[in-house]
Amino acid sequence: MFKTGGYFYISKCFGLITILVFLWMEAFSQAPLGINYQGVARNPDGSPQVNQAISLRVSILAEGLNGLSEYVETHAVTTNQFGLFTIVIGQGEHTGSLQDVDWQTGNKWLQIEMDMRGGSNFEMVGTQQIFSVPYAMYASQSGTGMTAGDGIDVTGGVISNTKPDKPVSLLGAGTVNVSGTYPDYVITGIEGQQTLSEVLMQDNDAGNMRIRNLAEPVSNQDVATKSYVDSRNVDDADADPTNEIQNAAQVAVTPTGNLTSTQVQLALEELQADIDADLDADPANEIQVLTKTGNQVDLSNGGGSFIDEVDDADADATNELVQSVTLMGTNLEITDAGGTQVVDLSSLQDGTGTDSQTLSSTFLTADTRDLVISGGNNITLDVSDNDNSSSNELQTISKVGSTVTLSNSGGSFTDAVDDADANPTNEIQDLSLTGNTLSLTNDASTVDLSGYLDNTDNQNLSSTTAGTNRTINISGGTGTTISVADNDNSTSNELITGATYEPNNTLRITDAGGDTDIALGTLNADMNANTNRIINVADPIDPGDAVNLSFLETKDATDYAFKSIINDTGTGSALTFDLSVFDFDEGGLISVIQISIPESGIYLFNVKGSSTSNAPIVINVNNFTDYTVGLINVNTYSDTILLKLNAGDIVELRANSTTNGENFTLEFFGYKI
Repeated sequence: MFKTGGYFYISKCFGLITILVFLWMEAFSQAPLGINYQGVARNPDGSPQVNQAISLRVSILAEGLNGLSEYVETHAVTTNQFGLFTIVIGQGEHTGSLQDVDWQTGNKWLQIEMDMRGGSNFEMVGTQQIFSVPYAMYASQSGTGMTAGDGIDVTGGVISNTKPDKPVSLLGAGTVNVSGTYPDYVITGIEGQQTLSEVLMQDNDAGNMRIRNLAEPVSNQDVATKSYVDSRNVDDADADPTNEIQNAAQVAVTPTGNLTSTQVQLALEELQADIDADLDADPANEIQVLTKTGNQVDLSNGGGSFIDEVDDADADATNELVQSVTLMGTNLEITDAGGTQVVDLSSLQDGTGTDSQTLSSTFLTADTRDLVISGGNNITLDVSDNDNSSSNELQTISKVGSTVTLSNSGGSFTDAVDDADANPTNEIQDLSLTGNTLSLTNDASTVDLSGYLDNTDNQNLSSTTAGTNRTINISGGTGTTISVADNDNSTSNELITGATYEPNNTLRITDAGGDTDIALGTLNADMNANTNRIINVADPIDPGDAVNLSFLETKDATDYAFKSIINDTGTGSALTFDLSVFDFDEGGLISVIQISIPESGIYLFNVKGSSTSNAPIVINVNNFTDYTVGLINVNTYSDTILLKLNAGDIVELRANSTTNGENFTLEFFGYKI
């Protein structure tokens, strides 16, 4: 099989080939790299080419179907009993090296050519894009693409530092020492005084060290120095300016008027009051005033306040809310803040420890009853009806459909009798025979048939002859006479003993009475119809039936043909195309996504169109065998595939992998040859 311009052609010496490709890289310390490849060589009828010597030419192309060859090699192999062959790409007779393929740049395509005779007359089999990069190939080149920077050396995949060690110093206030060389530096600190910068570097913790050389504070948030604090030392235990110690001094009074004794006394009392206000100058025992407004309690002189959440208008602990109520036997226990109170409820019982009561009735009259409950009252009930009898109450019977219902809870049942005329004299009955007894359903009487039997059904036939008459007799019965005469009343001329075809288109039939010749008219010895027609022949049914002209004109080689128009979108997974939109479907082959083959034979299929992502398309048979549809360039399909199929086979057009949103615009047609 070879391919030209997107079509496959089959010659007598080439077979179909189904390729199963498994690509992976094998890397060994001493062995060359390679790509495993397997395929099955098949004859035009689909059978495998078994134990056949074949030749293959493998090419790796750059960028596309028509790209330049980056690597070419040939293989001579022999198929096995299944037509299977296996090669390792990279280990054939080759030009160049597989390691020279630039896997890092551009798309790569795998092209396979074959000579089924094992020679060098290679014919194209197919070309497919390689979607998975052979990683071992790329890895073998990855080291050569690394560039060493300043002070770095890359040799044999090992990265080394080429610069000598250099000392590192830290610039600061001299409180930290750095020693050693890279990478073993030692950093040590000097204990003692710290600067403010050093304190802040330790998360504002002075580490029990002095902060020195501070300026005098200016704003309220500045840190004060010791000298500033010493200069403003005040000895006032309570820091209250209203109760400071005062010094009394004698002041000369210039008498401008009279100073009475009362005025002197008032002055002394005012001075004594000031002294009594705080005799010990201790702010911890000052007099304060406690007040309550609403539920807010306040303490004077900055003592604070709080909300009193206790809401009890009478301040009486004996009448607080009940917290629980429990019944223990006949005691009812009620608990509140004042304790638990017990109430004895035994006096409410009947003395027996139970609430059980007895209900009884007394016959008063025929129409009344006295109903009494123990420990309670009694009532009189009127139980009368018209006749004071419970056995003859009025009820109503009704029937709806086949359901018969009696009122006043009289129940219901289904009437299964279906008799339109309500006539008991014409009901259907069954007749049965048991032994010699004949019986009828719905009838108690039976009939004994034994008197009509002679205990045997055996009878004998006999015949007597009288000329052309025969009398047939039966034992125990009446005989009958029949005539057996023919035209000559002779038994010697009944059978035909021969039939021959004679000259002059004559058929001769021979029996006991002699020969009879029949002229066959225009039919001659070689059965030539001599332009005569055989008319009024029915349409054929069985394979051996004669075919009339009207049937022949409706039948030709294209009984089964179809053409589907496909517009579909990929979802990121495999896709079976919908074939239900078609230009024609002769023979009713299409069933949504399937082509059902009605007759065995050779079928031709053609696929052409495009996709947006170059997905591989196949024609699948019986969900088992895939036949790849070829590409004539990137994203463009055009291929014709010839298959030998059996009646009942199922054919589908598939994309075995798609990208999400990939669009397909295709025409798929086929017919039976």
